[in-house]
Amino acid sequence: MRFSVPLVVLVALMAFSEVAQAQVGPCTRANMKQPTLLGQETWQCDSEGLFLRVQCHPKTGFCCCVEPRNGKCLKNTEKAPGTGLPQC
Repeated sequence: MRFSVPLVVLVALMAFSEVAQAQVGPCTRANMKQPTLLGQETWQCDSEGLFLRVQCHPKTGFCCCVEPRNGKCLKNTEKAPGTGLPQC
C-alpha cells in the first residue's frame, strides 16, 4: 500500500525540524509568540536561540545593537537607514 503525504504536512515537518535543531532561547520564544506578518518585526536569532547583536526593523530600516538575552536596543546605538550598521 502506498501513502500520499500532503505538501502542507511536509512543509510543516521541515519547519519543525529546523526549529528543533536550533536551541529554544529568548529570541526563538519571542518569534514563536507572534504570527509572522508582512512588515512585522521578526527577530534574528543565533543557533543558541539568543538575539543577534544587530537587529533591524523591517518597516523603518532603523538598526541597533541589542542585548542578546532580551533583544532590547542598547543606548546610543541606533542607526538610520542608509547610514550603515551599528558597530556592536
